[in-house]
Amino acid sequence: MTKIILSNHPHTSVPDDKCTYVSSPQQALDYLIGKGYDKALVAGGSEINSAFMKAGLIDEVRISVEPYILGNGIPLFKQGDFEKKLQYIDQRKISNSILQLHYKVVNR
Repeated sequence: MTKIILSNHPHTSVPDDKCTYVSSPQQALDYLIGKGYDKALVAGGSEINSAFMKAGLIDEVRISVEPYILGNGIPLFKQGDFEKKLQYIDQRKISNSILQLHYKVVNR
């Protein structure tokens, strides 16, 4: 497994020599392709998710539905000027109470 950290301030987020620091989503993807990877998981917050989506680098989305209602919280994507249509692929039961939905991103 390769860890890549997207940061405007390299080496200040995580002091770990097992991580590769990049400054853009495309640089992260280029690095992985150069290492022979053909799949990547974006595990970030709303800003990171939005940066990859705006760059057109997300082709699938998996959303886990858990039995909680929140009045506020952190959104999956940061508010921005993009809109993507999703096409249902499948779903799977993760546990007795968690359902994971799997979608393909349909580019417009």
